[in-house]
Amino acid sequence: MVRLHLRRWSAGIAVAGGILAVGTVPAVAAGELRITSPDMVVAPGHDAAGEVRVATGRPSPEGVAVTVDIDLSGLEGVGTLAPTGTGWVCRPDADLLRCTGRLDRRGEAPALRFRVAARTDVALDTRATLTVRATSAVGTATGTTTITVVEGVDLQTPPEAALTAGPGDRVVLPGTVRNGGPVPMRGVVLTLDVDRPLTYDGNHRNCRHREGGPLVCRFDADLEPGVTYRLSTPLPLRLDERARDGVVLADRLRWWTTDDWARAARDLDPSVPPPPAGTGSHLRLVAQRTPAGVDATSWDNWTEVSLTVTGADDPPPPVADDRPPPGTGGGDPLLPVTGPGTTLTAGVGGLLLAVGALGTAVTRRRRTTLVP
Repeated sequence: MVRLHLRRWSAGIAVAGGILAVGTVPAVAAGELRITSPDMVVAPGHDAAGEVRVATGRPSPEGVAVTVDIDLSGLEGVGTLAPTGTGWVCRPDADLLRCTGRLDRRGEAPALRFRVAARTDVALDTRATLTVRATSAVGTATGTTTITVVEGVDLQTPPEAALTAGPGDRVVLPGTVRNGGPVPMRGVVLTLDVDRPLTYDGNHRNCRHREGGPLVCRFDADLEPGVTYRLSTPLPLRLDERARDGVVLADRLRWWTTDDWARAARDLDPSVPPPPAGTGSHLRLVAQRTPAGVDATSWDNWTEVSLTVTGADDPPPPVADDRPPPGTGGGDPLLPVTGPGTTLTAGVGGLLLAVGALGTAVTRRRRTTLVP
């Protein structure tokens, strides 16, 4: 039985395949319609976002009609599908969902977005295949989307962190994560979308970073259900000396399951060499037996970080020693990092920061249920 983890970033990341270059040719030859329908994962009793994208290989007259038919007959064993978003008019008919829209001048239709809701009693590793067919005056195209039912995982972290620093200051950013699910989980990945005036100033051997890209730290450890973990040392960052007074930098610290991160990494540019790993000590996770107060929902696995640049000559905060502390209180153990760092690419930053640009902008929507 395949044991995967629920993808938490699916509402924020939209696959860009099928969006093609714009030329100057005024018409489109028949048969050049293209369709993209990515595969999906969903946990029992929960829903997940999917989408279909339709485009041509070149510009087309604006307003060309396009119809997308989604065959729902294979979905019966998993759950239900409901269209969301705008730009399409959809009508269900038995086991067929028919949606009509239009191509723009670039030869692209709006993303046809939908959500699949899985039944609570559906077995793990259950799979369903949706056949998707697009039809227009410029051609036809067919694709498939495979939906896999996987084990739900709920990573939780505080929703916000506010910092202040002056130009050239060293900043330390704490981080915590809680396993809000009912079962242990193996491994977790931490990313920080570092804004250009702010750089990573550490050398942890399980973290990778290159200027202009994100910080990516990989932990190979068991996270027990219901337990909160903190970083053994806060993340050390450095604010550029040229940062202007009053500017507010917006960054995102995010926790991923290893399966989720592996999926995200597939969309990166393989031609870009991976960022270098550090050569210093391991960054570790320390178990906190008294869980910190967090918003225990299924959409709380990131922290919006804001840093306000000040012009005051205040001394920088103390630099934390990145060696493991001598004790964690109450006998809480340090969780060692035993696995090697993953090969990552500098293009991750563009992927992570493009969450809003490539899909529906995440506005910290909070649900009220935990993943079982």
